[in-house]
Amino acid sequence: NHLFDCILFLLACFFQGLSLLFLDSNACKNNSVIQEISDTTFREDVTFPDTCSISTGAKCIIAATVFWGLAAFASADAYRAKRQKEDEQTGLEEPLTEPLMVGEAL
Repeated sequence: NHLFDCILFLLACFFQGLSLLFLDSNACKNNSVIQEISDTTFREDVTFPDTCSISTGAKCIIAATVFWGLAAFASADAYRAKRQKEDEQTGLEEPLTEPLMVGEAL
C-alpha cells in the first residue's frame, strides 16, 4: 500500500533528522562521562574533542534525511496516481450484452 509506505518514509525522515539534534545536545557538549574518560586515561594518543562537529557521518545523515523525504513524496505521488487511475476506471468493465430497457435494440 503506497499510503502506508509514504507514512513510514515520512517517519524515517523525521527520526533521521532528529538524530542531528544530538550534535547540539548536552550529550555532545559538556559531556561529563567523556570528560572523566579524558581525565583518567593514561594514554596520550587517545583524545576527545571538546565539542561535536559535522563530519562524514553527519553529512550522511543529512543526505539520508533528504532521500527519505524524497521517497515519501514519490510514494505519495504514486499513491495519488494509483487513486486517479482507479477513479478513471469506474464504469463498465465488460461490454454491454443485453438491452437496458425492454424493447430497446442494441
